[in-house]
Amino acid sequence: MPESNPYALLAYVQAWSEPDIDLATALLSSCWTEESEIVGPGYYFKGISAVLTEIERFHTEQPAPARS
Repeated sequence: MPESNPYALLAYVQAWSEPDIDLATALLSSCWTEESEIVGPGYYFKGISAVLTEIERFHTEQPAPARS
């Protein structure tokens, strides 16, 4: 079992908020394992790669507003 990370939830939220996939990968890797799963109505994601694919899809479909 991976070592406990008290900042895991924060890293997970930041990964979903990060449009740069390399930074999202680093954040997710600090709190997620290949055995970690997301299960919900109509979806199932297991492992880092599957979640990163969803993060990329999310940012493609819901781009952040341009910063001024």
